[in-house]
Amino acid sequence: MDIGFNESFFGLAVSLLLHYKYGLLFYNNGSLIQVILSLKSGVYYGLDPVGATVWDLIQEPKSLSEVRDAVLQEYDVEPERCEDDLRALLQELVEEGLVEVT
Repeated sequence: MDIGFNESFFGLAVSLLLHYKYGLLFYNNGSLIQVILSLKSGVYYGLDPVGATVWDLIQEPKSLSEVRDAVLQEYDVEPERCEDDLRALLQELVEEGLVEVT
């Protein structure tokens, strides 16, 4: 599923929600890299601090715009770069089966 961004998308209230999938363990030992373990595949995935923030945000279903706005509030980043990086991260999480889009 392509979760591409565009200006009109963020201006609309939509039912597209992101949420982590069950069957995953998330480990945070206070270091710079957080780890997700897929219990199904046994594969580990690493998240940097921004990725871990996104992961925390989607523990409850959130729209893409809610996630983007929260990241923009927490980090000093240009909106365009935030959208590009967020799109890439979320696309990878979806492709790896770690996140559901409903």
